Amino acid sequence: MKQLLTTLLNIIFPPRPSERLIQNIDVNDLDKLFCIQTRDHITHLAPYSHPSTQALITENKFHNNTLASQHLQYLLKKWSDQQAQRILFVPIPLGKERKRQRGYNQVERIIGNLASYQLLTKLRDTVPQTTLARSDRLNNLTGVFSYNNLGVNLNEYDTVVIVDDVSTTGTTLKEARATLAPHLPTNTTLICLAIAH
Repeated sequence: MKQLLTTLLNIIFPPRPSERLIQNIDVNDLDKLFCIQTRDHITHLAPYSHPSTQALITENKFHNNTLASQHLQYLLKKWSDQQAQRILFVPIPLGKERKRQRGYNQVERIIGNLASYQLLTKLRDTVPQTTLARSDRLNNLTGVFSYNNLGVNLNEYDTVVIVDDVSTTGTTLKEARATLAPHLPTNTTLICLAIAH
């Protein structure tokens, strides 16, 4: 019945190519995408070069697609379940204007109901990193984040994980790490994690 309804809706409202692709992704496909790698001190969970990963990121980031965010949540939860520590997730924040335009933070949608807290604030809107040359990306984000703790007890967590949806040069996560690290208890592990690279 669900397949019939989806087929009818697709005829009436033809889906975007990325939307059509994620409609056919199941848990087995996600398990095949899941591939933990660490590069430049950033953990990645799936290859961005894979068309399914690209479709999931695009649909979650630009189209508020619930199915895409659920699939990405699955990847993050799969990684989280392999960790032995008490984890607090920190989403990379959006600037005020970008969040107003989009209406949501795509990373918060990925984190879902995992323990999270917005410990970082983005002080100004910046040019999207993907539009800049590699050499300009660092300057674009220098000093862009501030620490924002309105009462979370960081001693309750063994690990704090800063999460972004995609990392290319790693500049965003590195700047977030530099801002957050001085405020963490000395025994806390700080991990930078991107769903895709």
